[in-house]
Amino acid sequence: MRLPDRRVTYQDFGEYTVPSGQTVRPAMPVVLNATDGNGSEDYPNAQEATADTHIAIGIARGNPGATAYAAGARFEATHLFTSVEWVRAGTGTVTRGARVVSTTDGVIDAPANGNGTTAVHSPGVALTGSTIAGTTIALAIMPSAINKT
Repeated sequence: MRLPDRRVTYQDFGEYTVPSGQTVRPAMPVVLNATDGNGSEDYPNAQEATADTHIAIGIARGNPGATAYAAGARFEATHLFTSVEWVRAGTGTVTRGARVVSTTDGVIDAPANGNGTTAVHSPGVALTGSTIAGTTIALAIMPSAINKT
């Protein structure tokens, strides 16, 4: 039995759904929706990036000034990252927009400045968040070392 593929690998664009209560204007940066970033496997929920442009997943396709996509509509976005992967949240907190580290049961927020004594390595930035171990979150693959203090 083949398990569903929940990753969004690099391609020029992806298809997304506008979440309830939101609109998306063409040519604007978009982020995965904070409360329902996973949406459906085929069309994750994404909304306009306002203060969250640092975790934008792409730019909504279309002519600037064209009619906005309404809640429930599907739209295409040109991707900004080389890879966005669906990963498991570990025991602890995964904060949307924060760097994460790997643990034995998933990823969690990275400690500030490494762990104070040694450098730690981060596989990327959380595009969605969770406080429940075992849930699936979206991760922008952007490896880096977090220096010790």
